[in-house]
Amino acid sequence: MPFPRVAFWWNLAKCRALPAAPPAVLALLLLLAGDATRSLDPPVPLLSPGSDAATKASPCNPSPPHPSLRLPDISATRRVEAAWIRLERWLASNAPRTYSDLAPPAAPRELARFERSMGLRLPDDLKASLMRHNGVIQGSGSLFGMMYAPMSAQEIYDAWHALCENGEAEAGYPDANDTDIAPEAYWWHPSVIPFAQDTGGDHLVLDREGHVGEFFNDEGLIFADNAGHSSYVSLLERVAKSLESGRPLNLWRPIVTPNGVLEWAY
Repeated sequence: MPFPRVAFWWNLAKCRALPAAPPAVLALLLLLAGDATRSLDPPVPLLSPGSDAATKASPCNPSPPHPSLRLPDISATRRVEAAWIRLERWLASNAPRTYSDLAPPAAPRELARFERSMGLRLPDDLKASLMRHNGVIQGSGSLFGMMYAPMSAQEIYDAWHALCENGEAEAGYPDANDTDIAPEAYWWHPSVIPFAQDTGGDHLVLDREGHVGEFFNDEGLIFADNAGHSSYVSLLERVAKSLESGRPLNLWRPIVTPNGVLEWAY
C-alpha cells in the first residue's frame, strides 16, 4: 500500500503520536514519506538550463550543485521538538485558533530545493522546525513576540530573493562571499535568512552562524544584541517559557484575544 498523503501525517501529529517518538524516528519518517509530507506551498521552481539567470550566476541567483538531502543534527532536532511540544500544548489549551493555524511539516526534499535555490544551508534548528511546522496557514496572531509570525519555506525563499535583489540593485555585494564581512554592513546581505515576518515587512533573520537578528525596511540589518536570542531554538524556548509563565518576552507580554488568537502587548 502506498504512503498516505499529508492528512495522515498531520492528523498523527495533532493527536500527539509523533511528538512521543524519538527525534531520529521522526526524521526518518519524514524522509521516508518524501512527497507525502509536502507542505501547502508549491516548491521553488528551479532554473532551466537555458534561462538568463541560470547562465549568469549572482549572489541572488546562485548556480550551486544538485541539492542533497541533509537531515538536521539530532541534538538540534531534540531541542526544537521539545520546545514545540511545550508551545503546542500551551496553544492548544489557551490559544486554539493560533494552534490550529500551525502548518503541516515541510518535506526534506522540499527544503533541499530551497537550499539549492538560495545557495545556502539552512541552520539545523530552523530546518528541524520547518520539518515540524512549515510556517502558519493564515497568520492568526503572532507566535514569536512583538508582531512576528513564522514563515514557510516558500515565504522564506520569496522574501530572501526579493530583499537580495533590492539590496544588489541598491549597492551590490562586492564582499558577498567574504565570511569576515559582517552582514550588518549592508542594508541586506545574501548570507542572511529571514524566518519570521510582521505585517509591515520587517523580519527576524539568521546570519551564517545561526545568530538571530532583525531586518527593518528603513534601517536594514541589525545583529547588535541578537534580537535578545542567541539562536533560533533559543527563541523557541524563550517563547515557550514566556507563554507558560505569563512573563514578558523582551518587554512584550503574551495575551489571548476572545477568539483564541495569541498576540503580544508592549
